[in-house]
Amino acid sequence: MTEYTIELDCPADIIWMCLSFLTLDIESQVEIIGPLPTQAVLEDSTICLAAREYEYEFNGASLFPCVIGEFEVGWVDSFYPCPLAVELFALAGSMGPSHTYESFVDSDKWHKLRRLAKEALAEAGLPLHPVPAKIDFDDFLEITGRGGYRGQDFLMKLIRRRSRGKA
Repeated sequence: MTEYTIELDCPADIIWMCLSFLTLDIESQVEIIGPLPTQAVLEDSTICLAAREYEYEFNGASLFPCVIGEFEVGWVDSFYPCPLAVELFALAGSMGPSHTYESFVDSDKWHKLRRLAKEALAEAGLPLHPVPAKIDFDDFLEITGRGGYRGQDFLMKLIRRRSRGKA
């Protein structure tokens, strides 16, 4: 891992960095995107429901497929034809929005996503892109005008819950 700043003006570079991120070992990936909630935390009724939902829906693993979906067109435009990358994009799009540490580490979909990332980079003839020491995928979503998911959506859910007396 290296200290590196991603240029946010090139969708193909953002996807290139994301695919390179997937080639790292799993523990390095978790270190880069920050802690992920465990299934035990999500089932702990002593933790506020809104806080548990926030942890589940807005962690790095949950936002990663959103970033792939947002920027995949830039990759396709730059590297067409790219059947392995298209397969990876379809898989990321089917993964749903919420992930725990256990699903990130053990699920077949995440394992396949990691394999396809390596193959898609080879298919495009690209070396690994430098990966920052820390990544907040919400930052990438903010620049598209669709982001800021963490703040906006969470606050709206919390307001709705509190108005119903559930938070």
